[in-house]
Formats: sequence, C-alpha cells, structure tokens
Amino acid sequence: MTFPVSRQTALASLALAIAAPSAFAQNAAHSTVLITASRAPQPASEVLRDTLTIGADEILRSGAGSISDLLQRQRGIEITRNGGPGTSGNVFIRGANGNQSLVLVDGVRIGSATTGTASWNAIPLSAIDHIEIVYGPLSTLYGADAIGGVIQIFTKKGKGDVDVTAFVGAGSDATRAADAAISGSAGPVSYSLSVGRERSDGFSASLPGASGYNPDDDGYDRRSAAGQVSLQLAQGHELGANFLYSKVDAQFDNGKSDYDARSKTRISNTSAYLRNRILPN
Repeated sequence: MTFPVSRQTALASLALAIAAPSAFAQNAAHSTVLITASRAPQPASEVLRDTLTIGADEILRSGAGSISDLLQRQRGIEITRNGGPGTSGNVFIRGANGNQSLVLVDGVRIGSATTGTASWNAIPLSAIDHIEIVYGPLSTLYGADAIGGVIQIFTKKGKGDVDVTAFVGAGSDATRAADAAISGSAGPVSYSLSVGRERSDGFSASLPGASGYNPDDDGYDRRSAAGQVSLQLAQGHELGANFLYSKVDAQFDNGKSDYDARSKTRISNTSAYLRNRILPN
C-alpha cells in the first residue's frame, strides 16, 4: 500500500536535509576554541578575524606527506619549494612574503636564522595535533612579523587510556618512513611521546633544459622526536613542558658541478608553562 506525500511535506523534508549539514557546521564552529586570534582561549563563534582550524581528523584523512602539502590545500595559502619534500620552502598567506607570516609551535616562535622564514621541511607531520591559521595582520599582538597572518602548530597531548601507535611505509624513489608514539594519562599526569624517521633517495630537483640542470637524485633524511608531560596541580592549575626536535639533511642541485650540495636544518623547541585560573572570569 502506498500513501500520497504532499508537496509541502516533500519540500519540508528537502529543507531539513539541506539545513542539517549547515547546522552541524555551526555546532562544530561553536564547539571549537581558538587561542591564536587573541592569545587567549576564545570560542570560534566569537572570533571576528578570518580563521581556519585544521583538526587531527582532517590531518589523518588528508593523506598529506608533509606540512607543506597540508597547508597548500587550504584557502589563501600558496607554497613554493626548492625541490622535493626535504628541501626548504616558503608559505605565503594572502600574498604576503614568507617572512611576513609568523609561525608558532606551542606558543614559541620558530624561524630560520638564514632565510628568515620557518623551516617547514623539518616539522614532522606525525607530531602535530592541530593547526590554527589567522589570516590578516596581527602585528598588534605578535609584532611586525605577523603582517600576513599567524600559523600556530600544536603538538599532540596525552589524554585518556594508554594509546600506542606505530607506522611503517615505503614508496617510490626508495622512500621509507617509520614512526611510533605513545600517549595517555594517569590521574593528574598526562604524557605523549613520538619518534620518527623518513628517508628518500629523491629525484632531480631541476628539469632537463633548465639553467644549471644536474641529473643527480636529491634525497633527504629526516629524524624527529616530540613529547609533552603535564601535571594537574588542582582544578584550573596545570604545570607542563613540551619539546620538539627535528633534523633534516637534504640534497639539492648546485649547477652542473659534481659537488654534493646539501642543506642541514634543525629545529629544537623546548618550553615549560604554568597555567593558572585565579578567578572564574
């Protein structure tokens, strides 16, 4: 037996189906808390600036091989690189120069002493929990380096039961990678530790016919480790420390010379913090 469906009922069902994703997106936005836009926790629904958050699930689903690949897929961001994944590159936010955008890792500024920009090739994607991007000038909060915007990278934190993960992979150009991590919490203590290594024989960074073309392969070797530990002293009072270490040894073309040109990059970021909530507001 069939029952007739009125046009009004069909239109109402269609409107509900269209509104459902929008309502879900609004609820997700309301539940997101941003720190970078005001240097203090603030609901995303109350932030006036143009912001973007890349969560842990999105990073996992993206299948990106590096943080540069991940950022290149976001709106308003352009990436340039001097070769394969291990080589240095620049991130441009809304057309601003690479040295006009501030990069933070757990609140600590990072940047190269030679290029003036962040060493994107040395940041291990496996150690990242989420990323906050604020578009537009934030010089009043962060100084002259934040003309184009601010990208803040948050490393993974421990929570819940003990979680142990491991990964081993291989690909073209003799690329091989492996990493392992453990995280969790026990009472007032939370912890997280990850280590990884990625190597590749690479490919030629220049094409035939280009000026200074060199047909040799340009590979890289990246080793990294990251960790966090925190102690909940009392409700609203936390003491903790973070560290991130990464070292990259990458080859690049240096004209037609047989000289093995290499660039070595190292990030060593350590921080300790004491977070206290004295009053309810």
